[in-house]
Amino acid sequence: MRQRLPAAGPATRALTDLGRPTLDWCSLARGMGVPAAKAATVAELSAAMEEGMKAEGPFLIEALLV
Repeated sequence: MRQRLPAAGPATRALTDLGRPTLDWCSLARGMGVPAAKAATVAELSAAMEEGMKAEGPFLIEALLV
């Protein structure tokens, strides 16, 4: 609105929506050589954090919030 541009249409929203397509962040990380883990529970998050702290370099943790 401050830039006096028209409201975002469907094409603009489609290009900036992070939910479509659904991305597999762990697979993307592994494809780039970065170890990764997905956590859906507190126990899984704790285990992933322990694993990440032991890793030499970056480690991606995808925490699923529900």
